[in-house]
Amino acid sequence: MEPKTVDDASSRRQTVSYHVFFAPSVVAIGLWIAISAAFKLEYFDTCPNDGPPLSSVDNWWQNSYTLVVAILLPVMSVLVAFWQPKFPENAEVADQRRKCSQRLKPVVFWNTIWCTALYYIWMLGSYKCIHAVKILMDDKLCNTVKNGISGHFFFYICVSVGFAFLIVRLSRDPTDLTNYVNLSYFVALFTCKMRLVSILTNLTHTFLVVASIFTMFNTWYFGFHTPRQIAYGSLAAFLSMWMFILILDRCHVALAPRPQKPQSLLSDEHIASYNSTAFYSSCPDEEIKDPKPILAVSIFAVMYVLWLIFSIVVEHKIAGYGLFASEIGCWCVVVAVLLFRRYALFTFPIPTSLTMK
Repeated sequence: MEPKTVDDASSRRQTVSYHVFFAPSVVAIGLWIAISAAFKLEYFDTCPNDGPPLSSVDNWWQNSYTLVVAILLPVMSVLVAFWQPKFPENAEVADQRRKCSQRLKPVVFWNTIWCTALYYIWMLGSYKCIHAVKILMDDKLCNTVKNGISGHFFFYICVSVGFAFLIVRLSRDPTDLTNYVNLSYFVALFTCKMRLVSILTNLTHTFLVVASIFTMFNTWYFGFHTPRQIAYGSLAAFLSMWMFILILDRCHVALAPRPQKPQSLLSDEHIASYNSTAFYSSCPDEEIKDPKPILAVSIFAVMYVLWLIFSIVVEHKIAGYGLFASEIGCWCVVVAVLLFRRYALFTFPIPTSLTMK
């Protein structure tokens, strides 16, 4: 590989780190909490609209927006595992496509399944820790149970931010904040220049974010939490997602892998075109470091065990057997992919539209 010249370095697009999003968010919420507590502002510990009716405190399923999110979550998890981005449209590829199978078969991305399972482990594990902290806080304002940290705000912020990261990492660098707001990307989305599964994934995430916003608004408006409890839940969510992305970034597994040349590829020109246009056009080869999936899984395992021990010590039991079963299932997926699909974990297959039938 030829050394990078000064001109090459100066012509590169400037990137904005994801820290620019998380750091101000955490600081702003922290200042809100500090100022409100220092001046003992009355609104900070007041239930809006005198709190919710007691009969609706535990009936979360009566909220239509919550049901929408509960339905969309598994749909999102499946869609990101079969993501197929837009491929280079040139005369050669178009000609080869006519010779290939016109029927697109599902392509399973094991890297995405692995990363999504880690995301669920992290989110549910940190929620378990927050639930234990709520027990210690012994704050029952706006509820009949201990309610010191808004689990609604924590969950819906983690869902919205987490899946945005999982989607962006499939076709762009997720550590670059500018890749989350890209006008040409949205133009391609709404002009149907993407694969159908990619369009469905983005639209599903949009509905997920909208439903989450309405749910969080209802949580505040109908008095399920005080502003202090909402601030604590939001702060915990941003810190949790910040740490999640930071760990993946430091272990060099935040970016989805570049595609590798399979035996069934039609020609060398296809892989050159594919690499240069479909994935990481703003991320030069020399900046892609060796991934360390074992290190990432080890860090997640240590954090999860600490959260689990803390939860058991505080609550004297394993809280939420359903969630715990889901966490164990995710761990099984993570371990199984590492053991049995290790060769495919950091290799993207070329979709069937670029391979011989």
